[in-house]
Amino acid sequence: MIRESKMEGSSSIEFYDDGLLSESSEYGENRLTVEYLEQSHTLQVIWEGSVSSEEVRQGYKQVMELVQAHKPTKWLLDLHKRELIRREDQRWVFTHVFSKALQCICQNVFVAIILPVYSFHSLVNELSGDELMQEDNFMIIHHFLYEQEAQRWLLQMEEMNLKV
Repeated sequence: MIRESKMEGSSSIEFYDDGLLSESSEYGENRLTVEYLEQSHTLQVIWEGSVSSEEVRQGYKQVMELVQAHKPTKWLLDLHKRELIRREDQRWVFTHVFSKALQCICQNVFVAIILPVYSFHSLVNELSGDELMQEDNFMIIHHFLYEQEAQRWLLQMEEMNLKV
């Protein structure tokens, strides 16, 4: 295990024998876990608590590091325990993180987001859709209330994508 400290909290990166790469950070009242699950080729992001604008940017910087290293086409974003973030921060995620991830991966990306219904509507309310397209590649986002159904959908998308 490799440990490093940050001024606002703590961070750690763990490598496991089964191929799991896990990077976790703690900032005050929030907890962020970013993992690349080698066995399922899935990027998993679990975020809890309140999040400032700076923490949003730092957290998604960690996400992008794993995206660049592994180019995952399946993402599981579990945000059901994270408090709502500011509209400007959400816009930044879509315009900077998601569009850059599509450029980096150069394939369709399937994103399963776990969060309450009211949160999902506020999340996608102002999207134009352009943020989720890069040449012939798309970021396909689907909302779920539970992790099991999100994982099933990602598996189905992977199987469907392999047949194309």
